[in-house]
Amino acid sequence: MIVKQQKREGRTVEVISLNRDEKVQGVRPSVDVLLNSVAQIYGKDALGVILTGMGSDGSMGIMKIKKAGAW
Repeated sequence: MIVKQQKREGRTVEVISLNRDEKVQGVRPSVDVLLNSVAQIYGKDALGVILTGMGSDGSMGIMKIKKAGAW
C-alpha cells in the first residue's frame, strides 16, 4: 500500500494504491513502504504515528518521515 499522486480532472490528487510488490520484512502491506511513500509525497507536511507493537515494521518508514522534516 502506497500513497501516490495522480492527475484527475486537471488536478493532481493523492490516492492510496494497493500493489503486489515483494513483501518487506515478510509482510504486505508494509508500514515501512506506506510511510516511505508518505515522506516522498508530503515531506515536512507529514505526520507519522506508529500504533503497533508487531515487530519492527514501520521503524524505517517513520525515520524517513522524520528525516523529511516532519513530525
